[in-house]
Amino acid sequence: MAYPIYFKRKVTDLSGFWDFQYLDGAAAPCIKDLNYSDFQFNTKAAVPGCFDAGIDYAGKRGIGIYRTMVTTASAGLMRLHLPGVTLTAKIFFDRKAVGLYDLPYSGMDFYFQAEYAGLHELIIAVDNRQDYQVCPLYSNYYDFYPFGGIIRPPALHELPEQYFDRCRITCTVNDDGVLFGDLDGFCTAKHSHGCFLQLIA
Repeated sequence: MAYPIYFKRKVTDLSGFWDFQYLDGAAAPCIKDLNYSDFQFNTKAAVPGCFDAGIDYAGKRGIGIYRTMVTTASAGLMRLHLPGVTLTAKIFFDRKAVGLYDLPYSGMDFYFQAEYAGLHELIIAVDNRQDYQVCPLYSNYYDFYPFGGIIRPPALHELPEQYFDRCRITCTVNDDGVLFGDLDGFCTAKHSHGCFLQLIA
């Protein structure tokens, strides 16, 4: 598991071979309008990976739909961390749409409730079509090729009832060689019911 490491939180690395389905771009709906009823998985695909870099879908533009099953130890608030997807994606958890990813190549987090402990279905539908209206952060004239897929390892976090969302700490060493850490800027603490406290340094 890559940095950061959470010692008191269950984090599931979702890398592996997921169920997969491809929808051709000419017939596929806009990613925002994609529904759970559109899914019918017929093969496997690697995560992380790019579906349009493989033999079957090389160079194609459309929607690659990935599905995996994940077991949670408890019910409650979950955070799906997607460190990189291209270009856009829609996320479903237990048949419910829970988020839209629209920052290609960037990390995004999605928060949602697991209604029970046990086995859950997670689907990430990835659209690699180049549509400036849907994904204004990519243009056909940029100097890189926008592959389609889940390009960095996703992870599912089972969040405790109270948790720190982020803290920024500046480390300094004094003249005696002792390391000090100071809260620099802000620290945000959250509660699973949605309220939060922000401490400004």
